[in-house]
Amino acid sequence: MFEAHTIQPMTPPTASDKNKTPVLQYVLLGIIVLASSAYYLGGMTRVLHELQHGETALRLPFDFNTEMRTITSIEPEASKAGARLGDQVLSLNGRPYTGYAQLLNLMGRSHAGESLTAEILHASGATSKIEIPLQTLHTGPASVPIWVGTIALRGVFPLLCLMVGFWVVAAKPQDWNAWLLLGIMASFEFLLPQPVSTGPLLGPALFWSLLVQMCLPLWMMLFGIYFPDRWPLDARFPWAKWIILVPSFLFFAGLCWFTYTKFFNFDAGTHYLPIFALLDRSETVLQVLAISIYFFAAVYKAVTATDRDTRRRLTILNTGTFIGLTPAFFLVMYSLFRERDFGVGVPQWLVVFAVICQTAFPFSLAYIVIVQRAMDVRILLRQGTKYAFARSTLWILQVAFIAAITYRLAQVLHEPRVSRNEIFVLLVLGFIFLAMRDRVARSVSTWLDRKFFREAYSAEQVLSELAEQVRTFTETRPLLETVTLQIGRTLHIEQIAVLLNQGGSYQLQQAVGLTPSGTVMLPENSSAIRHLLHSRAPTMLYGKDPQGWLMLASESEREALQQLSAELLLPLPGRKEMVGVMALGPKLSEEPYSRADLQLLQSVAVQTGLAIENTELMARLGKEAAQRERLSREIEIAREVQERLFPQVMPEIPDGSCAGHCRPALGVGGDYYDFIPLFSGRVGIAVGDVSGKGISAALVMASLRASLRGITLSGSPDIVLDLPTLIQTISRLIHDASTLSRYATFFFGEYDPHTQLLRYVNAGHNPPVVVRPKPSGQDSCRDDDCEILRLEVGGTVLGLIDNPQYELGSILLRAGDVLVAFTDGISEAMNLREEEWGEEKMIEAICACRTLPADKILECIFSGADAFTQNAPQHDDMTLIVLARTSA
Repeated sequence: MFEAHTIQPMTPPTASDKNKTPVLQYVLLGIIVLASSAYYLGGMTRVLHELQHGETALRLPFDFNTEMRTITSIEPEASKAGARLGDQVLSLNGRPYTGYAQLLNLMGRSHAGESLTAEILHASGATSKIEIPLQTLHTGPASVPIWVGTIALRGVFPLLCLMVGFWVVAAKPQDWNAWLLLGIMASFEFLLPQPVSTGPLLGPALFWSLLVQMCLPLWMMLFGIYFPDRWPLDARFPWAKWIILVPSFLFFAGLCWFTYTKFFNFDAGTHYLPIFALLDRSETVLQVLAISIYFFAAVYKAVTATDRDTRRRLTILNTGTFIGLTPAFFLVMYSLFRERDFGVGVPQWLVVFAVICQTAFPFSLAYIVIVQRAMDVRILLRQGTKYAFARSTLWILQVAFIAAITYRLAQVLHEPRVSRNEIFVLLVLGFIFLAMRDRVARSVSTWLDRKFFREAYSAEQVLSELAEQVRTFTETRPLLETVTLQIGRTLHIEQIAVLLNQGGSYQLQQAVGLTPSGTVMLPENSSAIRHLLHSRAPTMLYGKDPQGWLMLASESEREALQQLSAELLLPLPGRKEMVGVMALGPKLSEEPYSRADLQLLQSVAVQTGLAIENTELMARLGKEAAQRERLSREIEIAREVQERLFPQVMPEIPDGSCAGHCRPALGVGGDYYDFIPLFSGRVGIAVGDVSGKGISAALVMASLRASLRGITLSGSPDIVLDLPTLIQTISRLIHDASTLSRYATFFFGEYDPHTQLLRYVNAGHNPPVVVRPKPSGQDSCRDDDCEILRLEVGGTVLGLIDNPQYELGSILLRAGDVLVAFTDGISEAMNLREEEWGEEKMIEAICACRTLPADKILECIFSGADAFTQNAPQHDDMTLIVLARTSA
């Protein structure tokens, strides 16, 4: 059956952790929410403005990237005015060019059609002033596809990433993997443009933009190392990751200084341009290394994971990572080798394609976290949304009440005639509200916490879903793995064991958090099993105050329960009997199992017990189906072999023809026919019917054929076969080689075409018939024009007695004679009314076509039988041979 497997549990939070509110984590989350939300709203405002007013929004005539004053990209209007790549901008509109923010400020205050005056230092060393006519981003409003694509990529996608990150951290604020996930998701705000171009918020916006772009590879590296569990290589070399982390943060500080000088003070950073370029390249290299470490760690964990769910989740994540980051990786490597900024010198469509592909990574990450339950937050998110909605509704009602009273009071005070009574009523209502607000809010909050208590609800929801999920399993092992792991994660239980009924005892089949020594089992007559069979309900075990049944338990039974750390025994009932027992250890909170816990566990136990029965039934059915398939294949092979035992080529007979065919009722059968070429042109004609059907009859038939051919073909050419002695010998061989119930009817004849003499022996077989035309009706095919001769001379069936005696019969076959030998499957063929065809109808069919060649006569007889049976299933083999003499 199934082997017991020990699975290490996922460590849930302790009771003290659950009761301790993570204040600092929520404060930090609030700061991140405010910062990222502000950046998102500012960026989206700019995106919408560019989409709505693209015909008025101006585009930069040139850009600088990391080169301070040196132009690294240029628009046609600037190029037409005389600017070139590599030129330096000295002044704008008569004022010295001191920072990138100056250009952005000028563009924000200018309009289409105006000119920008720039003093340019050319690469040749000459200076000139040029007038650049400012152009708009677009010649008209953005098209619908541009709107949809831009909103989806730069609006909806970052928003979804932020929402997933916020909710996961809100649900699991003490899980550092959740914070790393938030860092990854928030980093995709880099798709948004700079929220502001001037003013005091430009500095914070630049810092946040730089942070989300540079830290994404670091968050990915740490996430790959620690999710879902720690990378063994990091556990062995914990200092290795700091080789990338420490320089990255130092480079980040340097690039922050570079960004400040680029935007606000060129002079402070001009002398450090080579250092800034080196920092930028080094930071890119570190980012590539960080992402590579993430990918190597994730692939290693996916390959070495023993848990099927973990392996599936990591495979999905790795696939999304590969699709999402591969195009961007090649663009980054191109920029490194060409010593250019990212995207420079590359077709714009390729950059857009790489950015679109990057969405596959966060989508796959969100999928495994929420849908695949990689961090157990799906229920928390669902219920947390409901809880937050109820809380926010309460807050909105309070604000609305205060706003309504304030608004009405302001209206009353501005009316020409002030109503003192209404003012008094409004003030009283406001006073009552302020006095009762805290008490009412506290009562409502308590009701909400009790109604929507997320942890308790999660347990109920998860176990209820589990009770439905177990019905879908078709194998016992994954069923037990899923049930034990889900119960352990939901109720915070470290030790769980499942014992299944194995014919007289309940043996350990699945263990979570346990390392039992030896074989752990509970006999069917043990006190625990008898009690569970009687109560059919969960049973608590109390070591200090044992119940009566536990006091009667044997020492070995107590030791088994102790090895299982059992605090609760849960019967797994089947349809007629108890199929197993689940032993649950104590909760990590050390709280006893509540009544709600027992009710939910019993619901899961009922579904699990039925599912175990179903999986075992499916296993048996699968085994039986495989056996039937194997048997069918073996029968098919036997049928092919048996077909090869029948004559493959009919012998040529002077002045005649012969034919034969066997149609088995099953795949193989016990009917036999043969044409054996003998010496001097003689032909042996054989037909037989072994008792029984199927493989056993086919084996006897094969033995009969081998004996017959061995004896007939081993004689001397000058000696005529002694047919009675031959049949006697074959009968004795069959008698010695088979059981008493196994026998065969058999007809064997020797036909000499030179003398037209047929010598034969009939060993209890249906007498073959010779249809002979009467002299007066030689050319007629009427039944009364045929003379019927039956070949009956011989003896008893083969193999029934030890030493049978046989007589020799003979007949001279004349021109026009037709010899037909058959088995009872032909003459006794039955239709749907269970009526037999009979020999008379068979002879009528022979007479109707006796002038045809042997193969056509054979087809005619089978056609007559089929027309009578009308496709009714036959229960006996149908075999027929025909020897036809040509008419003179």
